[in-house]
Amino acid sequence: MQVVEISVKSDYLPKWGFWEGVREIIQNAIDAGIKKVSYNPKTRILTVEDKGPGFDNEALLIGYTTKADDNKTIGQFGEGLKFGSLALVRSGYSVFISNRGKVFIPIITKSKFFNSNVLAYQVEKDGQGPKGTKVEIKNVTAKQWQMIKNKILLLNKNYDPLKKILTEHKYKGKIYCKGIFVHEIKHSLWGYNLSGLEINRDRNIINDYSLKREIGRAIAKSEDMDILTSFIRILQN
Repeated sequence: MQVVEISVKSDYLPKWGFWEGVREIIQNAIDAGIKKVSYNPKTRILTVEDKGPGFDNEALLIGYTTKADDNKTIGQFGEGLKFGSLALVRSGYSVFISNRGKVFIPIITKSKFFNSNVLAYQVEKDGQGPKGTKVEIKNVTAKQWQMIKNKILLLNKNYDPLKKILTEHKYKGKIYCKGIFVHEIKHSLWGYNLSGLEINRDRNIINDYSLKREIGRAIAKSEDMDILTSFIRILQN
């Protein structure tokens, strides 16, 4: 077994916990071409699989990105997967990443080079095939799984990525960016799934203007008469 240190302090992104860790891992899989997200209530294991090409050792470097160059590199080991693993391990969850015949197990350890605890990966061979990446997160409760499904639209039946205005009551006031929950607002008649929001690394909306702009665009382009009628009533009141 090999242990590879990553130059990331264990307290990096201190506000990130279980949700943020899972969110980043699922987002990474979406970028790669998501294959399946499943939950086993008996073993309490959440599994995220993608169709990407996997990753090589260089992908463990911070700053190594594959999402902006070309389609051949999309879905390799992005920073979201590294930082998501850190948030989960720091929160007490066991994570196993299977890729190209190896299993990468994120841990927090005392660095051999720095006077700090850092993120590291135990690397073991598992002999499995090279296609895709599979992430297993252990000790996930059924309640947490339901929370994940509520915050990731892709995991819900009949999800339509082109539908920007979400009229079901359960989505009331909830704001999603490309299918992932980012914000909640009061006194909203509907929920929204928007793609042009300006968000930061924590996936918080940077300014209200981008939110108001995208909501306005979604309503202006809607062809649903019930939505338009309700909006006109709001304006009248």
